[in-house]
Amino acid sequence: MKGAAGSVKPEAAAPFLIIRIYQTYHTKGLEIISISLDHNKMEWLKAVGEDGMIWENGSDLKGQQSEIARLFFVKKLPYSLLLDEDNVIVAKNLQGNILQEKIAKLLKKQQIKK
Repeated sequence: MKGAAGSVKPEAAAPFLIIRIYQTYHTKGLEIISISLDHNKMEWLKAVGEDGMIWENGSDLKGQQSEIARLFFVKKLPYSLLLDEDNVIVAKNLQGNILQEKIAKLLKKQQIKK
């Protein structure tokens, strides 16, 4: 299962919850990829470090003009996409405990299939 988040500087509590989700579910198959909509490379990299984002991070440094932002109609941050093991989007813009519950449910379902 893959998760894609669209913000490097999400709301104050969000990075801590995402870190906890990642630490809890990474060994069970969760991958997170954060895509920044920043313009300034140094500020983006600083935010990645300060927020403790230990997963893959990327940016084309084009801000809201980013192709990814346009492709997925990102209008507001934070924004999330949850993809299954086949890279099919199974949920959009879930946050907080709702996101965590959905991940747990999908990973449990995936384990049953194996």
